[in-house]
Amino acid sequence: MDEGREAQCKFGSRHQTDSESLQEYEQALRTLYKQGWPMASAETGDAALKRRFEDGVASLELSQYLRLHHRNSNFGETVEQARLYAATVEGAKAKKAIRFVTDPDSGEDSDGQTAIINHLRVLEKKLDEMGREKSQSKHYGKATGGQRQAAPSSGNRGNQNSPAGNTFEAQRLEDRDQAWESRVRSGSPARSSPPPMSSFRSPSNQNRG
Repeated sequence: MDEGREAQCKFGSRHQTDSESLQEYEQALRTLYKQGWPMASAETGDAALKRRFEDGVASLELSQYLRLHHRNSNFGETVEQARLYAATVEGAKAKKAIRFVTDPDSGEDSDGQTAIINHLRVLEKKLDEMGREKSQSKHYGKATGGQRQAAPSSGNRGNQNSPAGNTFEAQRLEDRDQAWESRVRSGSPARSSPPPMSSFRSPSNQNRG
């Protein structure tokens, strides 16, 4: 069998493989047809390539789509429509695969979806716990701050009472001095105790005396 007949046999049975793209399959058909029918006209070759492409694509849905909707297209247009169809189908499958949440009533669950939902629930629980701890910390800080502010106020009240006690003691000593001076002027006998100091003496000085 010569090279031409061998190429014709391969062309008649050529199908798209699983690892082969539409562009690669198109080029393989063109090469085989050129080797098998080098003297064929362009119109004859276009029709033969179109039929072989529609019959040989790996997707049965794509084959039916091309035969029903593009029967009047030439080979180049048929290949272009096949590429558009494949890109549309692949895009729809990709969008469906990345859905995180499915309808609970449908019973569908994509791979890894349950693990993702559980992970989100754990994160939500941790965020709630952190929020509660932060709120409790703020409440405790306000309570201790109020106690610290209340303590100096009681001390201030104690300091305010000290001048009043000193004033009372000074008045008492002044009255005693005046009484002693009156007895001296009237000729009353003086007591054995020394005359009191007219100047103010603090209670601490009296205790030392």
